[in-house]
Amino acid sequence: MVETSMESFELVREFDIVVFGSSGFTGVYVVEELIVSAFENKSGGDRELKWAVAGRNAAKTSDCLRKSIEYASKRVNCNIDWRAVKVIEAHVDDERSLRAMTARTQVLINCVGPYRHFGHNVVKACVETKTSYVDICGEPQFLEEVQLTYFKMSQDKQIYLIPACGFDSIPADLGLNFVKSNFKGTLDSVESYLTLESNGFTRGNAATWDCIVDGYAAADQLRPIRKALYSQLFSSIAKFKSKFSLKRRQLFQYSAPDSMSTNGYCLPFPGSDRSVVKRTQMHNYLLYKERPTDFEAYFVLPSLYSLLIMFFCALLFLICIPFKIGRYLMHTFPEVFTFGVFTRKPITREEVNRASFKMLFVGKGWKETLDDPLTQVSHSPDSMIYASVTGGSPGYPVTAVCVVQAAFAVVYEKDKLPNNGGVYTPGSAFRNTNLVKKLSAKGVKFELLSALSN
Repeated sequence: MVETSMESFELVREFDIVVFGSSGFTGVYVVEELIVSAFENKSGGDRELKWAVAGRNAAKTSDCLRKSIEYASKRVNCNIDWRAVKVIEAHVDDERSLRAMTARTQVLINCVGPYRHFGHNVVKACVETKTSYVDICGEPQFLEEVQLTYFKMSQDKQIYLIPACGFDSIPADLGLNFVKSNFKGTLDSVESYLTLESNGFTRGNAATWDCIVDGYAAADQLRPIRKALYSQLFSSIAKFKSKFSLKRRQLFQYSAPDSMSTNGYCLPFPGSDRSVVKRTQMHNYLLYKERPTDFEAYFVLPSLYSLLIMFFCALLFLICIPFKIGRYLMHTFPEVFTFGVFTRKPITREEVNRASFKMLFVGKGWKETLDDPLTQVSHSPDSMIYASVTGGSPGYPVTAVCVVQAAFAVVYEKDKLPNNGGVYTPGSAFRNTNLVKKLSAKGVKFELLSALSN
């Protein structure tokens, strides 16, 4: 059933969740996961979820909806007639259609990126129509600009804007919360080590590559946004630094204890995890008077060969990124610049499902609990903790699980979210919900590996 949005902000909310961008590569996975999870929740006793899909092209959106239902039907006996699902037409350049779409739902899942180009009007529409919002963005500039621009407005409207609910950055952000909740004493710092594994070569959709290119090209725009954000929202805590704060390392070898199987050459992780986790730690101090935990994120390359390939790609990237023609070439030929890691060609489900990830967390702190969370301890940390988050293919199935369960938390556990509204990171928004438990039940597992004391 295709519907063209009409502008009326006083409509009774027809839907709990609308997925915008459901015809995109990731959007198909998100709708599939929404169908499966809604069916499982209903079977478990929850009320039936009301949902719809949205996109700029009704025919393409309907076609992808059929695909999502077909894939979901192989996992659960959902028995959905695609013609009974409402398809809403909305376009990122048509603010009227966006407002009409968002006015009809409690929560919008936005899958339309790159967000720096296509996300701002969508967030604006959500604020104007008092609609909560989650997305799968991993672009620090967009994430921090949304928080700077809309924090007060979203609080006034009593809605939640919670970006970065995909693989960027729920495993890292909720993973650190998990580490902290299992640490006996005062946790001072955590390093994460991301390992990607695959039974054969796997590729990623070029939309992710586009976000990387555009983000680095505009890196200088992030600094003034971050400076303003920290001074306005986090002025009382932004400058806190532990006496034993982490030094960000550029290239090193790491070998975890044998049972943890994380070994290789480590480089700083270029995604949004560090930006998101730092803001979570500042939020959690303001909300709960909890000591901010220092954090650094790395990804692990398993061999010298993979490291050399990475360096060659990085060299090409650095040569081309300052120039418009260079960026054009990188957007046009992602396979050339990434040795086939990103592509605009079709990617099969079999290929996607070959991939998996492991994120190892190594935490350090003190056995004692501090009366004042900002106390500068004189002696070095005397306790360690190891934990992990593991799951399947991070770019698509895991991202879909994360964002769908995040949206469900806003729908079903809104009373557990902070301050009756605002722009939050996943770790600050979902701290008191059952999201970690729900993710673990869906195959994104949070595990305590060991805790050691000197």
